[in-house]
Amino acid sequence: MNNSLPEQPIGPAQPIQPPIPPQPVIEPKKSLPKWLVLVLILIVMVALGTGAYLLGQKSMIKPVEKTQTVTQLPTTTPTIKLSNQALQISPVQSATYLQIPEYGVKFALSTDIKDAYYLPETASKGYVYLKVHSLDSEPYCNDNSSLGVAALNRVAKDEIDQRTGKKFSDSGNGSIVGNYYYFIDLEQAVCSQNASNQTIETNVRKAFGEASKTITAL
Repeated sequence: MNNSLPEQPIGPAQPIQPPIPPQPVIEPKKSLPKWLVLVLILIVMVALGTGAYLLGQKSMIKPVEKTQTVTQLPTTTPTIKLSNQALQISPVQSATYLQIPEYGVKFALSTDIKDAYYLPETASKGYVYLKVHSLDSEPYCNDNSSLGVAALNRVAKDEIDQRTGKKFSDSGNGSIVGNYYYFIDLEQAVCSQNASNQTIETNVRKAFGEASKTITAL
């Protein structure tokens, strides 16, 4: 007995397959630690919160600037108030005048000559004596004396003063009313004898001199 295997028919030769290269082993990616993930989340949240805060601040600043601009507009109000105050003219007390009907003029009386009066007897001569009741206790100052503290004079408006060679009106101490120039002239000598009255007379004479510039028509 033949134990050999039967011969197999020989067919066409099979192609030889090249060896398959080994495939790289892909290792699974390692995940980040949980604590690191939490830290990153916190950083992102803080950044977002800071950005939102800054944007909110900018949006709040703009209305403030507008409000400041508007409130600066009424800065001219004090000036307006000041001008309003300047326009509010307080009423001035009416001045007291001594009227001289014989000449159709008057002049203002200040405190020192508020009790002034005149003697009309000499009006036709171009002057009237001026006196004050505060000096009536002096014999040469009262209405029984022909002397006075001062005199109101009337001359033609173009009349020449023989002492200066110029027009009386050039002095500027009086006023032209109509065709005449009126001015107050002080007496050369004092009429009071008492020392206290002389002080009063000094003030009276000064006041009459200043009143000469206030002469106006009645």
